[in-house]
Amino acid sequence: MSIALEDGRGGPKDLPRAQALAESQCTADFAPGCTRLGVLDKTRSRELFQRACDMGDQVGCLQLGWWYEHLDGAARDYQRAASLYRGACEHGQPVGCTNLGFLVAEGLLDGKKDRARAMQLFRRACEAGAASGCNNLAVAIVDAEPARALALFERACRDDYGTACVNLARVIVQSDPARARALLEVECREETEHACEDLRDYFGR
Repeated sequence: MSIALEDGRGGPKDLPRAQALAESQCTADFAPGCTRLGVLDKTRSRELFQRACDMGDQVGCLQLGWWYEHLDGAARDYQRAASLYRGACEHGQPVGCTNLGFLVAEGLLDGKKDRARAMQLFRRACEAGAASGCNNLAVAIVDAEPARALALFERACRDDYGTACVNLARVIVQSDPARARALLEVECREETEHACEDLRDYFGR
């Protein structure tokens, strides 16, 4: 109920009511309610995500990992984020595998980029249904295996992962410019990162 209210599906957005519902759920020790409340109440995000994670909500653990990963400057804690992502990955949240793979791929844990390990994590995430994992795996193999990468971008885009739709447009812009343009127009309206810039660069608008 609180998710529908927040996202506005079936009617106008009602953020205050969504927050009140999430608050009541969290107070009643319903862990997903604490996670949702942490998304809505930025001033208490860390506390609420931690509470949800402590109660076993792996989405809360993911959100807490994201919080640690994206702190400002020296406060950023990649090791803590990785630990949370690893736990989520092992407990059935494939996005945790994707996020851990990103840290590994970028060398943010020990200064060494481990492409092979990252690809294992992306593949695991993709096979478990995480569109982000399919997208990242496609990015990793696009030069060596363009046909396979294209199929992965298609799959992730069909699952409404906007970044994959932007990447798909980049791959097909020469072979199918009309479709590439349509994809970028949709993602530009959705404010997906790089979509509007690509639309201007490729099509002058």
